[in-house]
Amino acid sequence: MSGIGIVNCLYFHPKIERFWIIDYRIYNPENDEKSKIDNVEVEVG
Repeated sequence: MSGIGIVNCLYFHPKIERFWIIDYRIYNPENDEKSKIDNVEVEVG
């Protein structure tokens, strides 16, 4: 999707042997012609 960057990270804590998946969505309005709401509608629609 143009204008939205997705960064994925997997964090593992070795002492408690648990992991977390962390997803970030980075909005870049200079490279996108849509508003944040327009992008949300595309993702859920």
